[in-house]
Amino acid sequence: EVYLNARMNKATKLLRNSEYNITRVAYMCGYDSASYFTCVFKKHFKTTPSEFLAFLSSSRHQYVN
Repeated sequence: EVYLNARMNKATKLLRNSEYNITRVAYMCGYDSASYFTCVFKKHFKTTPSEFLAFLSSSRHQYVN
């Protein structure tokens, strides 16, 4: 579980960076499959990586306006 938490924390940091897409983040976190990464991410955070990115994007726009 500690290892999973570390991988998921790394994933959120990489996704926040916005330099990398979900597939690249999955591979950078040690997953061979973006779809499996998405399943693990959703189980861990109760949201998909895409939904997480959409939330980040919308919250950034709120502060810009």
